[in-house]
Amino acid sequence: MPLQLIRSASIDGLWNECVTHFLDEVGGDVGPSGYETHLWVVHRAQRDRVYNLAARRGMPGWFKPPVSFFSQLRYAFGISERPIGIFTGRLLVARLATASARRHGIAAATREAGP
Repeated sequence: MPLQLIRSASIDGLWNECVTHFLDEVGGDVGPSGYETHLWVVHRAQRDRVYNLAARRGMPGWFKPPVSFFSQLRYAFGISERPIGIFTGRLLVARLATASARRHGIAAATREAGP
């Protein structure tokens, strides 16, 4: 699954760019599978905002929407069957994300530089 890197000078600009790119790629595809793109969000307010923006564009509803919560990310990597807690799961996902970032030439976060 290819990743799309989007950079912005502000959080609001980053969000708008991500959602615009996502909705452009999904287009009129209603699913239930085979989406070209998938959006991972943290909070249900973000998911609801995506759905509202899609409705404003006149997009049809999705069968099995191509939107997931980051809390589900470890299940995508098959980590769910291991007896680990939320904190350990987040550490494992962070470790995988850092390794992936380094492979793609993205500098790892530091305390001084932020995430």
